[in-house]
This record gives sequence, C-alpha cells and structure tokens, in this order.
Amino acid sequence: MNRLTLVTMALLLVAGSLCTAQSAKHFTAEIKNIGNAKMPNDDLTKHKHHDAEFFRLGDHYMVTYHQSEKDTLRSHGASYGGKDVLDKVDYAWYGDTIAVRFFNKTTKKEIHFKAFGHGGVSSMRVDD
Repeated sequence: MNRLTLVTMALLLVAGSLCTAQSAKHFTAEIKNIGNAKMPNDDLTKHKHHDAEFFRLGDHYMVTYHQSEKDTLRSHGASYGGKDVLDKVDYAWYGDTIAVRFFNKTTKKEIHFKAFGHGGVSSMRVDD
C-alpha cells in the first residue's frame, strides 16, 4: 500500500473510534436473505445519505451503506462471515460511521461492528 492509502486508513480508524462519543438515532431493519444469489446492483439513484441495506448470502452477512462525500453519493460495503443464523439488525449512524448489530432474537446470539468509508476505501472494525 502506498503512504496516502495508509494515512487515509489511519484517519478512518481514528474517526471510527471517536464516533462512540456522539449520540445517534437507532434503527431496526430486516435482513434480506438472498441465498447464494449475487448481490443486487446498487442503484445510487434510489438511495440518499445514510441509507443502509442488509443481506444474508449463505454464511455471509453484508451491509451496503451510502453517504454523501462532497457533492457525490457513494456506496460502501462491509461483510461478516459466520455459521450463526442471525435474523435482525439494529444500526445507528455516528457521523459517517455506521454501527451495526446483527442478532438472533431467539438464541440471543449477536455480532457488533462499525463500518466507515471515504472515496474508494471502506473499512470495518469488529467489536468484541
């Protein structure tokens, strides 16, 4: 990786860490189970700043999230792989960082992560 990419990633990590001090509105969403099919095409004309979609593809859980960067709406993504069946998702935005909790309402199993991106770079941090 070149120096600019490393610096950009470091800044995104710092921004992701700082986001926990801010308050945010929380949302609950359904996970679209698309089996082993391809991810649907991301049509940016159908989205606005801070839209998010959640998918299950086999053993992977995918998040597609959108944010305005300067005057352009950009799409970013993150994924998590695991054998657990998770059926709901809660999420919140802290600035341009999305905090996600996939969970199973019956078994109480859950995973937490934060995702953030800028330009052509997307990053994710799994919370323990």
